[in-house]
Amino acid sequence: MGLTSIIVETVSTNITPVLVFSVIFTLFWRYQQTSPYKYPPMLPWKLPFIGHLTFFNAKSTGEHEFWEASKSMDSPIITVHLGRLPILILHSYEDVKECFSNEDFMGRIKDVLKDVFNGLLRDGPQWKEQRRFALHALRDLGLGKNRMEHQIQDECRHLTKYLDEYLGKPMNPTMMTNTVSSNIICAMVFGHRFDYSDLSFKRMMFLMNENFTKNMRKAILGSFIPGTKFIPGDFFCFKKLADNIEEIKGTILRPEYEEHLKTYDPNNIGDFIHAFIREQISHENSTEEHWFNSQQLMWNMDDLFSAGTETTATTLRWAFLCMIHHPKVQKRVRAEILEAIGAERLPSMHDKKLLSYTEATINEIQRMCLITPLGGPIHVTEHTTQFKGYVLPAGTGAMANVYAIHHDPEYWDEPFKFKPERFIGPNGNFQKDDHVMPFSVGKHSCLGESLARMELFLIFVSILQKFSIQLPEGSPVPSMEGNKGLSVGPLPYEVCFI
Repeated sequence: MGLTSIIVETVSTNITPVLVFSVIFTLFWRYQQTSPYKYPPMLPWKLPFIGHLTFFNAKSTGEHEFWEASKSMDSPIITVHLGRLPILILHSYEDVKECFSNEDFMGRIKDVLKDVFNGLLRDGPQWKEQRRFALHALRDLGLGKNRMEHQIQDECRHLTKYLDEYLGKPMNPTMMTNTVSSNIICAMVFGHRFDYSDLSFKRMMFLMNENFTKNMRKAILGSFIPGTKFIPGDFFCFKKLADNIEEIKGTILRPEYEEHLKTYDPNNIGDFIHAFIREQISHENSTEEHWFNSQQLMWNMDDLFSAGTETTATTLRWAFLCMIHHPKVQKRVRAEILEAIGAERLPSMHDKKLLSYTEATINEIQRMCLITPLGGPIHVTEHTTQFKGYVLPAGTGAMANVYAIHHDPEYWDEPFKFKPERFIGPNGNFQKDDHVMPFSVGKHSCLGESLARMELFLIFVSILQKFSIQLPEGSPVPSMEGNKGLSVGPLPYEVCFI
């Protein structure tokens, strides 16, 4: 058989797939040429169905690779795909601030774990109603005011007493940091705290930590891939995540709600549950659509505990690790605290102005040790939107590469060095820098930011006022590598409070 015959036979045999491929390629090329939309440069290596989800794995959340791609493409904004969803990754502070304050980016992803994020983390009318209620309720309950400060101080009192019992003994600080930050949320939501040894409370802490460090990340990534919910087994942890949330509700949240129904007094609203019950009663005869029901309260409480516990607890664990790695910084922080407020008086928010180096150290911890390197919730366009010369269809997401912003060598001097002094002004006082973004910005910004900042300052100062943080004798210095979950926390380590 001659060469011509072989070619003819091969083409004839494969003519159908060749034609199909040619038609699809031609249609796609023509669509690209005529599409009214224009995206920023796209990251290569996009795979069918999953897009760029391979960049989110046990070792990375993609922030390094996206930053390198941004630099190589010479574009501060790049496009990646999570499954079929196009996402803009923003690498400059100015772009993040403009985008996240833009009304056109106020949406959230509609179908990603909608059965999990049904509370304060949703979008649309439900989100607006519940967020508005939560802001008013938390403000009335003292969020950012003296009442909340006193509750945190009370918890700090219990914490230092607890650490006294473990004086000099090696301990993994994970459960302790989760417990202290959760108890502050308990005081706000339930009107009371739990003893550190309470078994139901400890179980709730374990389940929350498991969801954040293991289940949530896999479930969210899996939800971007079509059809994963129908795959046998529970590889993406959908069932485990839902089961943990249901157990949290059954263990503590639902019993607390039922007890609050019995003790409800409209003239004595002392916590979040009673405030919700009051709102629920006021909407009983309303003809307008609303979400004030017991199921919604369960979601709201779960959101408050998840968001309010994890951020502070994980930042504290990073803070302890930074103090171990930088003993001279720890020594200077302790000296400043003891000189300013002594060893006995409880620290207060009024002490901030006296503790400039301590405040600078906290900010440097938050700059260096990012809990959410890609900046938290995805902001989504709700209609065709123009941004920075690009034309984006409805359903386009945007995320901030906060890691890149926190380590930008064009803005920060020696960005990979731990230097609290960068936040000290010429007059020796603490100097705030808006380029430090541990919390989101814009209308989807962290609901409990003021609470988290207050918690972090008072707990950190209370611990270093009473104790030095040291490694157990003979232990190697723990790694500064993070454990990639929904949030990035330090790998497990042990520490002594002396």
